[in-house]
Amino acid sequence: MVPRAPPITAITVLRLNRETQRTPSLFIIYSLLLVASHGALCAGSLSFDIDFSNNSTFSHTDIRIDGGAKYLENEGLYDLTENTIYSVGRVSYAHPVRLRNSTTNEIASFTTAFSFAIIVTNKTKKGDGMAFFLGNYPSVVPDDDSRGSRGGNLGLCSNGCSTSKAAGQQRFVAVEFDTFNNLWDPSVTNDHMGIDVNLIKSEKSISLPNSSLDGQMSARVDYNGSTGMMNVELQLYGSPSFPPGTTPIFNLSTKVDLGAELPEEVAIGFSAATGDAIELHQLRSWSFSLIPPGSSSQSSSTDTSASSSSRTIGLKVALGITSMMSFFLCLAVLVLLRALRRKTLALDEIELVSEERNKIMDEEFEKGSGPKRFEYNQLAIATGDFSEEVKLGQGGFGSVYRGFLRELGLEVAIKRLIGWCHQGKELLLVYELMPKGSLDTHLYNSNVLLTWTLSRITCGCRSADSRSCSGWDLRSCTFTRTGSSAWCTGA
Repeated sequence: MVPRAPPITAITVLRLNRETQRTPSLFIIYSLLLVASHGALCAGSLSFDIDFSNNSTFSHTDIRIDGGAKYLENEGLYDLTENTIYSVGRVSYAHPVRLRNSTTNEIASFTTAFSFAIIVTNKTKKGDGMAFFLGNYPSVVPDDDSRGSRGGNLGLCSNGCSTSKAAGQQRFVAVEFDTFNNLWDPSVTNDHMGIDVNLIKSEKSISLPNSSLDGQMSARVDYNGSTGMMNVELQLYGSPSFPPGTTPIFNLSTKVDLGAELPEEVAIGFSAATGDAIELHQLRSWSFSLIPPGSSSQSSSTDTSASSSSRTIGLKVALGITSMMSFFLCLAVLVLLRALRRKTLALDEIELVSEERNKIMDEEFEKGSGPKRFEYNQLAIATGDFSEEVKLGQGGFGSVYRGFLRELGLEVAIKRLIGWCHQGKELLLVYELMPKGSLDTHLYNSNVLLTWTLSRITCGCRSADSRSCSGWDLRSCTFTRTGSSAWCTGA
């Protein structure tokens, strides 16, 4: 299929996975980078290279034919005219080519090359020739009233365009390869090459030896949008007018303001016609490259075919560099995404390990291998709904209640806390702050004298317990080293 500049559209559909859900900005940046790199390659450019004998290089849907033109499958070429008199036909690119920037009025540059053949069946009576053209889109053969566009008009314009400039939908700029000497043509020889601007009478032409436009040949047209200079090069292969084995080359140049002569979007292609003589006009291959307005490739122009080749090489180099930059940009994005994915997977693994640890600890709670978790209603039942009758005391750490857990057959002390925390292997309890310190601060501080009254109070804190003191003899009191409780062993 013929490559062409496609519109910038959605170029890919990305799946929103866990990492893009966490970093939505990454998804946006990635999409914009892809679009930007895609646009850098495609926006405003057009390039194709067709060998009509090789169907893999083009699609017939990209080629438009008008008039008597047809494709010869067995020969791999397009015949522009039928093998008859007064035939006219066109072969053109089926899509519009944007030649001018409507905002800046800058004109694009282009280079095109094509191989073709003019087969003269009667050496003494031939005509009329073929042309490469730029004209109104879509390409349409002009009205054929009174055989107007046939013969010497080469299918480019209606009768009378040798003296009156074509206008409206018939505007054209063409490079003609003319095999018949009409009244408006140079009178030196029958064969000539010319550049036509809305007139079939050439703006600039060069006479060729008689019968030189007979056989295989190739041509190249270069246009510089910055300078308006159009250069044409023609090469002849096996022409009967030159010695065998020679390849004569002819060049022609002139200045053309395509922006003033043509619409913003144009059709590009080939046109041919016969008059009262018969000859065949065949198109075998065609390449075309458009350089968008404002491109640095337009900065210079030359007047020779050698410089035209240099510009084409420059275009290929520029396209190659752009392609490489786009490739490395996409590669960098992929590396970034891979690194972020690794980081996300690592975080996921850490979270998974933490969740597994919590699960293991919960199972230990249930199995009894670790601190056991109780439901609130179990503790409420065990303490008679935290009755004041079973309240053992009130301290800086909260209220303490005596209770009995029927499930375990165990008497316990239950303390009300402010809160707790369970994370990983950690189990934390949150107590109310004791501004004057805990009991051990007073018991084991050599600077603090424990009075008899305080000693009696200390023993009394456990008086509700079965192991409480019965006489409160200080010598019979035992204090634990926890500092959070104390009781008497009894006498």
